[in-house]
Amino acid sequence: MPDQEIYRDEDADSNPNVPPYGMDEDFLYLAPTTAAPLPVQGSLVSVADDNNQAGLRNIHGYMDLQTLMPFETFVPMQSGFMSHLMPPPPIPPVPSQTPPFGDSANQSAENQPIPVNADNPCVKQEAHVNETLPSWYDPYKVTPFIPDEVIEVDPKLPKRATGAFAAQSSKYGEVDPIYWVPEEFTRSSTGLSVVDSDSILGDSGRTYNGYREGKYFLPNDAAEQDRLDLQHAGLKVLLSHKLYLAPIQSPRYVCDLACGTGLWTFEFAEEHPEAKVIGIDLSSIQPRNGPENVEFIKGDCEDSWEFPFKFDYVHARAVFTCFNDHRTVMRHAFDNLKPGGWVEYGDGSIEVGCLDGSTEGTAIKRWGELMHQGGLALGRELHVAQHYKQWLTEVGFVDVVEKKLAWAFGPWPKDRRQKKAGAYCQADLYEGIRGISWVFLNALGMSELDIDKLVLDVRADLVNPAVHSFLPIWVVYGRKPFDHEIEHPWQESSVSSTSNLAELRLGEIHSWIEQVRPTPVSVNDITRNNLAEAIEVLPANLIDVPRAELTSSNTRKRNQTLTAYGAWRSTLTLSSDTLSEMAQYATYPSLRGKTVLITGGAEGIGAAAVELFCKQGSKVIFLDYSEASAARLLERVKGISEAANPTFMYCDLTNLDALKECAEQVLADHGKVDVLINNLGAAGPKSRVASSEVTPESFDYDINVNLRHQFFLTQYVVPAMQKQGSGSIINMGSIIWRIPETSAPIYATAKAGIVGMTRVHSKEFGKYGIRVNSIMPGSIATERQVQEVLTEEYEANTMAAQSLKRRLLPEEVARLMLFLAAEDSSAITGSSYVIDGGWVSDK
Repeated sequence: MPDQEIYRDEDADSNPNVPPYGMDEDFLYLAPTTAAPLPVQGSLVSVADDNNQAGLRNIHGYMDLQTLMPFETFVPMQSGFMSHLMPPPPIPPVPSQTPPFGDSANQSAENQPIPVNADNPCVKQEAHVNETLPSWYDPYKVTPFIPDEVIEVDPKLPKRATGAFAAQSSKYGEVDPIYWVPEEFTRSSTGLSVVDSDSILGDSGRTYNGYREGKYFLPNDAAEQDRLDLQHAGLKVLLSHKLYLAPIQSPRYVCDLACGTGLWTFEFAEEHPEAKVIGIDLSSIQPRNGPENVEFIKGDCEDSWEFPFKFDYVHARAVFTCFNDHRTVMRHAFDNLKPGGWVEYGDGSIEVGCLDGSTEGTAIKRWGELMHQGGLALGRELHVAQHYKQWLTEVGFVDVVEKKLAWAFGPWPKDRRQKKAGAYCQADLYEGIRGISWVFLNALGMSELDIDKLVLDVRADLVNPAVHSFLPIWVVYGRKPFDHEIEHPWQESSVSSTSNLAELRLGEIHSWIEQVRPTPVSVNDITRNNLAEAIEVLPANLIDVPRAELTSSNTRKRNQTLTAYGAWRSTLTLSSDTLSEMAQYATYPSLRGKTVLITGGAEGIGAAAVELFCKQGSKVIFLDYSEASAARLLERVKGISEAANPTFMYCDLTNLDALKECAEQVLADHGKVDVLINNLGAAGPKSRVASSEVTPESFDYDINVNLRHQFFLTQYVVPAMQKQGSGSIINMGSIIWRIPETSAPIYATAKAGIVGMTRVHSKEFGKYGIRVNSIMPGSIATERQVQEVLTEEYEANTMAAQSLKRRLLPEEVARLMLFLAAEDSSAITGSSYVIDGGWVSDK
């Protein structure tokens, strides 16, 4: 094929080879031409050097998109005819480690790779479907794809292909596929591409994965690696330069499935240096010089996972061609996520989308149909992304969100972001279509000549501005529920008498435990769940059996059962009368109708405070940036009373401009703030480092998230309190600086500062009738604390330090907030209340 060049828009008037697309001046074009190369202004990541080497990776071994131009593309160069057929020298293998996957010898027959049948004459058959496909596959059932966002055609585009574009298809007679040499055969390696020593040479002349040979149908050579890097860049533009959409927070363990060249893995690891990021792929084609918190494993994601830890986030992108059964991978992800962890899929479909009919009769539409037929011939359905939302829900994920995007096959959209992403997609498919298509089309019995003809015809459609095709993209993410969110058989009983309830449920629970846990649980497991009281009624055969005998599925069900069982046991201590929660704890009439503003109110102690203030009849507004957690909380408080209607406001409290805007909005809507609870704080993995490891950035992070927002939100709210002559401010501190705990020095510094700020503000604002107090909790068993901090060792140390030998709950801290907010504490200000089960008390 001809050489290619990259042009800027300002060259359009002077160069006849540049199509009159009318793009923005800083936008780059990919234009095939036979003309001599023109100089390219600006710094491009992909240009040819003196040795005819080209590629998308920088000197660090992976792409740094922050330094790139608005549109970058790989430029293939002619060199070394058929040099690709010389086997590349193998690189020294990485020291082998036992992959955390099950032995392939134990796989069932239906999970084995399906061999390519090159003689399959499916191209002449109307409905050939490989018999190994699962029964739910329907090759004719494709849900019409309508993207969530509007995608409009740029009115400045020409009506048809012009100039050099028209010369790219065999149907125009300009290119003869018999004499055409695919560019992947004539390109030189960049020297930055990674050779997998297990790779094998396929009949297409490209190299493929040797590990689990035949499982994956796309190449793994240097040309494909460059295409994958370009694909990553384009998808990132499509997602507004976001690596993910799921509402994850400070993940510690992350898994990237089918990670390819590892660009997403590297960038996520750099964005989250506190996380351990694991990339899994069938080919070891990832650079070795990435961030230190990245590890790559050669493995098959459909095998069982055997990691020593649970993940906070599992990511899968562009995997619709990868797996025999996607639901198996989803189940593995579910079982290996922590409760509250997220899974996210970003995937396309081989279906060629179009909203205006411009693809009718085109080669690119026919290509999509043939690719689908080829997938079925190989035993793999390629229209799977449309089912992801349903499948994730069936596996057990909750809060599942689906977003549909159109990734244009070219820069034809009017919207600038869509146009830029489309230019990437055009270059990606233009360069990679032969390698992407070979195995699928060959499975239909198509010859090399027929495949090359189709490739050239599709390329003509790709650069034809009158063809408005796109790749449908689904982004789907969901959360693994916490144990308390899972319904159990005894939770829907209509029996109201506690005595009858005990008699009925005891039999139900014993029966259900026997069914879901054929192997027993040890006494230690029960004790760790704070359910020692359940031992006396558990059957004898449920005691003293090693934990190792349990499967991951049974372990999950066991923990769910014991947690719910312990909650049920606690109800047996009540009297026979049905008592409401408000009858058990104090009611504060002075809080009814009060306006209460709570930061960090979507989870943990903040969420408990939102619920309890709603039960008191207060008007509650809470700020948080976790929309998913806030939605769950709002749903939970619906049943409290008709008056319980808290307001959620999205806010990143470390952004002072956003925080001030929220405060002004609250005052505009409600006219006052009676109670301000500065609750938000974090002591996650970022905070838990030694003093010698603290950096200016981590110092600022801890101060901003734990102290600064408390000071400035108080500053924003106090004038209204001064005007009304009353108010209660409650600042959330910690006992960490009183212990003292050395593992989080800046967090401890911030919490100590809160006590000082509280005392100063109590003196400063007391003359206006404003009371300021702080609360210093110890180890509180919030869901996040349980997942991130409360290891067995940590909890054992906590129990040794506390006088009360039990976990402390968020609701217990929130009840202290009620007291300090109410008029019952009208004479108390400038005080710091310790609630730690007797750890430091007031010594």
